[in-house]
Amino acid sequence: MDNNVCYGCGACEIVCPVKSITIEYKSGGFLEQNRGASCCSCGLCDKVCPVIKHVPINKIRKYYAAYSASYVDRCSSGGVFGCIAESVLENGGVVYGASFDNDFCVVHKRVDNISGIMDLCSSKYVKSDLGKDKIFQSVLSDLNDAKVTLFVGTGCQISGLYNFLSVKNCRNGDLLTTVEIVCHGAPSPTAWEKYKEYLCRKYQSQISSVNFRDKKYGWHSYSVCIEFENGKVYRQVMNADPYMQSYLYGFNVLEACSTCRYKDEDRIGDITIGDLWGIHIDELKKYYGKGLSLLTINSEKGNNLFENIKSNMIKKELNLDQSKIAISNIRGHISPIPKEDKTLFSHMLSDKGFASAFLFVKHKMKKHYLKNRLKAYIKKMMFYLGRA
Repeated sequence: MDNNVCYGCGACEIVCPVKSITIEYKSGGFLEQNRGASCCSCGLCDKVCPVIKHVPINKIRKYYAAYSASYVDRCSSGGVFGCIAESVLENGGVVYGASFDNDFCVVHKRVDNISGIMDLCSSKYVKSDLGKDKIFQSVLSDLNDAKVTLFVGTGCQISGLYNFLSVKNCRNGDLLTTVEIVCHGAPSPTAWEKYKEYLCRKYQSQISSVNFRDKKYGWHSYSVCIEFENGKVYRQVMNADPYMQSYLYGFNVLEACSTCRYKDEDRIGDITIGDLWGIHIDELKKYYGKGLSLLTINSEKGNNLFENIKSNMIKKELNLDQSKIAISNIRGHISPIPKEDKTLFSHMLSDKGFASAFLFVKHKMKKHYLKNRLKAYIKKMMFYLGRA
């Protein structure tokens, strides 16, 4: 397969019977799929690939603005994910979602108790590793053991999982519910590693916690907050944080994300969750400060789960006009970056580190960068003036 269209879900690597396939992030951050000489041409890799084999897309759609007081402080927007996960765990199920490991790398993790939900809350702007803990195999095992299972991930990861379970003739597939995270593109783990190295040198300490969506300045002015073992704290509004800007400009995004097939109105997950931007709802006005979730019901299975949890959250079904705005957010967008610029950023990241690579981004996007710095300053001032 052309590495430029690989989503990096890892399904091919997992299903290969002779372990001939490896998926790696090259030093500059781009994905590379390697096939060894032991390949037996069984074709299983093609059968599980979300680029080659498309899972039927759900057609049922209901859109809700939603808010959960129990989880809103820890989650990125309205805290709906916490409600969903709690419902599954209370019924003896298990939940899979993205978490930080001890080195603050992003991996998928299995949780079987309510105390573990917080590890899965909040956005992680890094492509998560599904292979480290053999997540697809673990999901298969849980389903074959008749466990109610919730899998939370991006559209490509969910597609890879569905294909893997199909090839493995999974029993009890009806016990699986999937929650699709609105994804505008996947930042490279390599860039995140380089950024961590840069910050650790700057603050002369190791990282103790990471929050990509800290709400100190409010939900609309969320910031990256990284705490260090020596007590120092880095906090910067998203518009001014170098890592987030390299991502939002499109330099630090996997190549395949620019042509992603999982951003249309029709969704692959049973439920889709994301931020609710651009819609004013008078009844929910008082909750805007901490954020609202956009909750989309895409299937009967998703609707059944929603019926079980709707009494635990504040919600409002969106009308047709509001839904159109919501759809534009669900589709997501990554601005196309010239291939040569993206390649140069990748090489600089590898050879000179994150700071030098970001200086290149700033130079290429100077007007946008200055505009975003001004936005960041205004947001901070509005926050402090509001408290005066």
